[in-house]
Amino acid sequence: MNARERRAALAIAETLLPAAEFKRISSLVLPDSGFGYDDFGMEKESAILGYAAGYYVYKYWFRVESFGHANIPAAGRALLTPNHSGVLPIDGAMMWVDLLHKLRPPRVMRAVVDNFMGFLPFVSTVMYRTGQVVGARRNFQDLL
Repeated sequence: MNARERRAALAIAETLLPAAEFKRISSLVLPDSGFGYDDFGMEKESAILGYAAGYYVYKYWFRVESFGHANIPAAGRALLTPNHSGVLPIDGAMMWVDLLHKLRPPRVMRAVVDNFMGFLPFVSTVMYRTGQVVGARRNFQDLL
């Protein structure tokens, strides 16, 4: 995204989220390779906008209840190994939103998606920009 698109994404997220929640999620710290995104293509503004889009689905549609967040370290690497149920990984998306919502400071979960996701127009861009990675051996090595 260019600078104007980044500002627009944050403005949309600010409109969608309660003020305190937007302020908290804006404190999200992501690695930046110097171009506004990390080595896998994740952008902070896209992650915040993705969180804003999933926030109400998480909170009011699925009414997610979760526990055990104290077992996830506040910094450094951690490996969570869930399996999603069904064809559409909506539960994985809700877990992604849950970690951003419950952890202090917020952390982005890197979901490993099937190889075909990298070839889907538009969907692959959304996946990469929000921090998901294709399940290739090299990606696992680089993440760990």
